[in-house]
Amino acid sequence: MSRFTTHLEAAIPQLQASILAAFRAHQTQAGYRSVWEHFEDVIDPVLIDFLTRPPLNISRDDIKIATSKSVYPDLKIKFEGKDYAIDVKSGEDNINPWYDM
Repeated sequence: MSRFTTHLEAAIPQLQASILAAFRAHQTQAGYRSVWEHFEDVIDPVLIDFLTRPPLNISRDDIKIATSKSVYPDLKIKFEGKDYAIDVKSGEDNINPWYDM
């Protein structure tokens, strides 16, 4: 397992708490058509903050943010000579999403 994956997986509980806090602090009037983009607007800054701090210390120049909803991935990261992709998904916490929106 890569160092990137090890640190990302170890941070999942912290990231979940940070993402939930960001949603609680972010007011929106998003409807069902724009909700997916809203998720990215709230989650991407939390993930970028995590990636640019220790232990990973990834340069912001090595993190590319998708320019539209139809672009994959939401975040493309260059770390230690390898490319990583993070794609934001949403769904109910107790079931798998039905569709890849």
